[in-house]
Amino acid sequence: MEETTLDKVMDIPEDDTSSMKDDSLTQEEKKMFLKQKEKASVESRKKYIEQVQLNNLRVRAQMLLEAKENTVEGNEKKMEIIAKCKNDPCFFFNYMLWTYNPRLNEPHLPFILYPFQTQFINEVVKSIENETDIWIEKSRDMGFSWVILGILLR
Repeated sequence: MEETTLDKVMDIPEDDTSSMKDDSLTQEEKKMFLKQKEKASVESRKKYIEQVQLNNLRVRAQMLLEAKENTVEGNEKKMEIIAKCKNDPCFFFNYMLWTYNPRLNEPHLPFILYPFQTQFINEVVKSIENETDIWIEKSRDMGFSWVILGILLR
């Protein structure tokens, strides 16, 4: 099964003028260059995210079609998916859960974890299993509230 990840989205290139060798550029031209470079980077990340989401949706659809079959193989696929969800919280998030963002034109999106969310899930699950407390420092729109709910749901 193809792994869905948003790792590359987190590799945001630094915007600096070190790539500009021509000293004849004015500060204004350098600023304009950086603005164009940033815009291209944002567009590139958007396209990448859209591609990851499409690939994720294809995998989800294929899994559900295979599990939907009322055959021995279909029932085995259902049991395999349930076992994966119980044993791997990141699989559960990446292939079974959806998120909602009312600010978007298409507000219902597959919940695909960012690397920092995967790390957070592993820490929380470990903490629950070891019955220890952890400190969670977060800001808004990081998905941590949804992640906690998903962990408890699993």
